[in-house]
Amino acid sequence: MENHGYAGSDRSIHRYLHKLRLISPTFFLRLSTAPGQEAQVDYAVGPMVLNEVKPKRSWLFKMTLSHSRQSYEELVFRQDLETFIRCHENGFQSFWWSAFLGQD
Repeated sequence: MENHGYAGSDRSIHRYLHKLRLISPTFFLRLSTAPGQEAQVDYAVGPMVLNEVKPKRSWLFKMTLSHSRQSYEELVFRQDLETFIRCHENGFQSFWWSAFLGQD
């Protein structure tokens, strides 16, 4: 704080920022899409998994239908094209079974 010419305490800054958060709500725009129009996919870092002797990095594939927000998750060990396509197929199959069984 000294580098910027402020002589107050850290606590004063925290109180000021807290007041700003209370009067400045976070705005977001939810985009509406028609059913079946769009899905969003991404990978996230998954947990380290013990594979025989040494730990192995895992990845979490997630597909979310934009209209219903229904999602499918799958833990994988690779992010190559074959895995990416297989995860899509598994996700669509999961959504189909969910709709077929009336669980959507």
